[in-house]
Amino acid sequence: MKKIIAFLLCVLPLTSKSVTFDVDGLRYEILSKDDRTVALAIIPKSISYPSYSTYAGDIVVPSQVTYNDIVFDVIAIGDHAFSECSSSLKSVTLPSSIKSIGFGAFSGSQLKEIEIPEGVTSIGAAAFRDMYITSIYIPNSVVEFESTMFYGCNYLREVHLPEGLTEIPENTFDGCVALETVNIPSGITSIGDAAFMSTKALKNIIIPSGVTSIGNSCFYGSGITQIDIPNGVTTLENSTFYGCSELIHISLPSYLTGLGKQVFRNCSKLQTIKIPEGITYIPSYTFSDCIALSSVEFPSTLKEIWSDAFLHCQSITELYIPDGVTSIGTEAFHGCSVKELYLSSTLETIGSWAFGLGELRKLELPSTLSEIGGYAFDDTETIEEIVCHSNTPPTCSESTFNNQAYFNAKLIVPVGTIDLYNSATPWKDFFNIEESEALSISSVMTDESLTIDGLNIKFKDDLEKSILDSSGSIVYKGNANQITLPAHGCYIVKTKQKTRKVVL
Repeated sequence: MKKIIAFLLCVLPLTSKSVTFDVDGLRYEILSKDDRTVALAIIPKSISYPSYSTYAGDIVVPSQVTYNDIVFDVIAIGDHAFSECSSSLKSVTLPSSIKSIGFGAFSGSQLKEIEIPEGVTSIGAAAFRDMYITSIYIPNSVVEFESTMFYGCNYLREVHLPEGLTEIPENTFDGCVALETVNIPSGITSIGDAAFMSTKALKNIIIPSGVTSIGNSCFYGSGITQIDIPNGVTTLENSTFYGCSELIHISLPSYLTGLGKQVFRNCSKLQTIKIPEGITYIPSYTFSDCIALSSVEFPSTLKEIWSDAFLHCQSITELYIPDGVTSIGTEAFHGCSVKELYLSSTLETIGSWAFGLGELRKLELPSTLSEIGGYAFDDTETIEEIVCHSNTPPTCSESTFNNQAYFNAKLIVPVGTIDLYNSATPWKDFFNIEESEALSISSVMTDESLTIDGLNIKFKDDLEKSILDSSGSIVYKGNANQITLPAHGCYIVKTKQKTRKVVL
């Protein structure tokens, strides 16, 4: 919205009255009669084009100008002073007396270079918008500039920003498709919305440790290949890295607590991601169309995965949804090629079309699951076994599973529940339903005699023990002190002293 307002201000006629005078073909506006200061002013093209300047040739702005025997100091370049000048404007030389450059001062001009003198302290919005410049040095005297300053500078390759800046405003480099090099000063604390949007040639950028805020769509469509987000950033806003098709690696801050929608959407070369502890939900389309993403590490704090969060992430073949997650949204993992799947033991709902399940052979559904949406597991014909821990059949439709599953897969349910499953849709459609005593052991016991580390179970004794999977098949028998199990899931550990249920 601010960008639109800035554009309208550039094209609307100026209504405020000012005192101006012309000397040697240049127009000046009096800023202060007492201080005897003036700004170089625009000579408008016409009433119809009030923000189009008519300056041409090689312009040398003097540090002082005399009018009616009064000497004025030229301390500013006024709003729109050289805006929309055609190729007839060859060059502009600014004096060292200049302290400020106004709104849209050079916007749309075809100048290929401009030197900003040391001493300038402020630069207005859109000052260099749509220029033909290829590089620019902003002197360290500048402590403030406004939004859209280099918007649409298609030829700009290199920029030096002053050390005194604390903010890079919104849309500063938006559309600078040739930008290759830009420094972010160490004093910067915030980077505005769309500040580096569509900077396709920008491969590398270093964000200082003091940055605490990165705006919506900040790097949307940029060419960055890797980036480290400093720990001061606690939230990534909507679409921050949307369409960064060259992004391979990103390091997220350990104190991150919030992700916006579509943050990494269509980052087609991103391969791995570790989501920090503290994140409680993954919003819609956060990683959708990340076709190279193969490894995702979820935090233990995660509670919800929203719709389309990992849509079309075709390289994901293994999924471990940590305990604590209660819901997986519509199409959350649709289009993925999951071969191994562990669902949270706290999961309550699975949305429609939630999974694309490649060559999944075994599906284990937790006892907390109450609802599964239509077509949630329809994209696979390879399921051979479905283990359902719930004593009450989860609510779902006939379309939840692929038709082949009803004919080919074995459905394993807790002892005493087979009649309930045989009378519920779509569970009654399974040709092969069995009961398992292992599923009837309700308590999860991890007492001091054993510890769990990933897929490893470590025992403090060397007693003989048997370990069964949720279908009742023995996966280990012996007296080893450490056993590595083949996959995440629910297992039954039996010793002479007790039988216990563990979840890996």
